[in-house]
Amino acid sequence: MAAMEPFKREPKSNPESNNKRVAQSQAEQKPLSVIETLASGFEAVLQQPWLVLIPLALDLFLWLAPQISVKPIFEQTLPTMLQALPPDAAPDTRASLEMLKQLWQVAGDTLNLWGILATGIPSIVGMQSLAKDDARTIALLVDNRATLLLVLGGLGGAALAITTIYLEAVAWAVRRDTQPPAFMPRLVRAGADLAVLVVLVLIGMFLLILPLTLGATLVSLVSQGLGSFIIFGTMLLLMWVGLYLTFTIPAIFAGRMNAPQAILTSVSVFRFDFWSAMALIFLMYIIRAGFTFVWQFLASNPWGIVFDVIANAFIGSGLMAAAMVFYQDRVNWMAIVRERLRQQQTRGKS
Repeated sequence: MAAMEPFKREPKSNPESNNKRVAQSQAEQKPLSVIETLASGFEAVLQQPWLVLIPLALDLFLWLAPQISVKPIFEQTLPTMLQALPPDAAPDTRASLEMLKQLWQVAGDTLNLWGILATGIPSIVGMQSLAKDDARTIALLVDNRATLLLVLGGLGGAALAITTIYLEAVAWAVRRDTQPPAFMPRLVRAGADLAVLVVLVLIGMFLLILPLTLGATLVSLVSQGLGSFIIFGTMLLLMWVGLYLTFTIPAIFAGRMNAPQAILTSVSVFRFDFWSAMALIFLMYIIRAGFTFVWQFLASNPWGIVFDVIANAFIGSGLMAAAMVFYQDRVNWMAIVRERLRQQQTRGKS
């Protein structure tokens, strides 16, 4: 009789809603928590400590290597900015333009194009040089736009290669592969997928921002407040889209998907476990922001900078690994839930 009881009770409830409720309850119990995800990410880095060598070596290079400065180009654009100011401009407008001019000059003094190499890799030096007051740190002074385009193209290609190697190494540690099979073909494919993803994101941003910006400009002619509201809404929309695309990089490297599949899977993972994904992103932001104050506090002496570089390489790699762990865990569980729902629906029909 005990074996017959489920068949007696089945007609009294909705099988579809019951199946979804069971699958949902199991999904809530099985996936890793956010804290477990972070712990797994840092554990992967501790088990493979060589992962920090790429961000470590890159930050040391950006700190010690001669700079590529674009100060002349920044100085060439200043007269154009000043000419754009009408003679009868209000004092507040003049003050704002003067502040922008000062910021522009500081950017021209401190910007180091070598920092492009740190795109996609944990770095505390990045585009800012820590040795900007040393005249010997200038390796190349870019003074025309043609040279700037050539330098940007070369550095962009190098950044793509370095980022691909680094992310593939982190994904290899997260997947816990015993050996990296066909490593070079995998690198080439992952690099191509990453490049396609960048192009798709840039095209999407252009198609999203351009009409909204034009609309805000036209609306501001009638109502400046409404135009500002549209611009603010555009920024919120871009931030929201960025959240849904958080797991595109893990999808390419840990999931071995192409760029379009990575975008769709990232959206699915984010929607599947929205609050856990938000909690993970929030904690990752808090960790990065919190340690930024530590980096700035210790950057007053060379030994502090060395400690900052090592610690940042470890923490940044651990957070990247945690994102990949979260992605893998949720994708695996999504597959389990779909299979259970399919099996239970099949039983319900039979």
